[in-house]
Amino acid sequence: MLIPLRSIGPLLTLIGVGAGFGFAGCGGTVNGSDSTYIDDAGTFSEGGTTGPSDLPCDLAKALERCVSCHGSTPLGDAKVSLVSYAALTAKSPTDPSLTVAQHAIVRMKDTVKPMPPSPSSPAKTTEIDTLQKWIDAGMPKGDCGTAPDPFAQPPKCTSGATYTLGDRGKGDMYPGQACIACHVKEREGQALWLGGTVYPSAHEPNDCLAKITDSPVQVVITDSSSPPKTFTLTASPASGNFRLPKSSAAGFTMPYTAKVVYQGRERVMVKPMSDGDCNGCHTAAGTAVPPSTDKAPGRILLP
Repeated sequence: MLIPLRSIGPLLTLIGVGAGFGFAGCGGTVNGSDSTYIDDAGTFSEGGTTGPSDLPCDLAKALERCVSCHGSTPLGDAKVSLVSYAALTAKSPTDPSLTVAQHAIVRMKDTVKPMPPSPSSPAKTTEIDTLQKWIDAGMPKGDCGTAPDPFAQPPKCTSGATYTLGDRGKGDMYPGQACIACHVKEREGQALWLGGTVYPSAHEPNDCLAKITDSPVQVVITDSSSPPKTFTLTASPASGNFRLPKSSAAGFTMPYTAKVVYQGRERVMVKPMSDGDCNGCHTAAGTAVPPSTDKAPGRILLP
């Protein structure tokens, strides 16, 4: 899910607590291509879907980071939609004795195969309780409106400002471009262990400066060490770039999960990744993640 925390709509989409980053593990469609990235979120939310229109608002909010994968057209390994009354009250395809909503409770509480699958962002007690109370109340309909899909927006440079300093810009250089690949191409070696750019919209062109100056943007990276190590990276307010230098990543163990934190909201990447060159996947249009066929729906997106 990179999943938005508005009661409906753009997280992350990571992913609101959204996807995924427009993040791996959930996601969306870009130019008709499936994405496993949320707002992984579920993200939110991120995947060619809109928010629920016939559910109570508290329930819609509780499920908003799920719909990046479990949208109107479920993505990746997701087999059911969670965006409508009809979808939640239907029989579960894997356990017809339960409704989809009831089966969702089972999966959210499952310690072996939980939903969401991110170990750093498990289902919250409030999310589970809200869904359970709705079931216990007889699953009443609601009307919480619809939300635009943040990844179904046209390409644009939101700030209107472009990076022009060439190799002199240090940490702000070449936003949107694949950092590690560039350093390696220039025969500088892999100076970074991980790096990328956070943007305010999903299809910002290369070299567009993010200009996110109203609040700090943090990218929280959790590796797979035992116990796991967490690195909190602050994105540049000018470019949106974030980076984890190789010199600061001693003992970092792949794969990792990540989330974008901004103004109290999160976009969570729920699918572990082993490639730290984030912009190599999160291009303006979204690209395949070798060797799988999963696709990032676009840029790493603010929650």
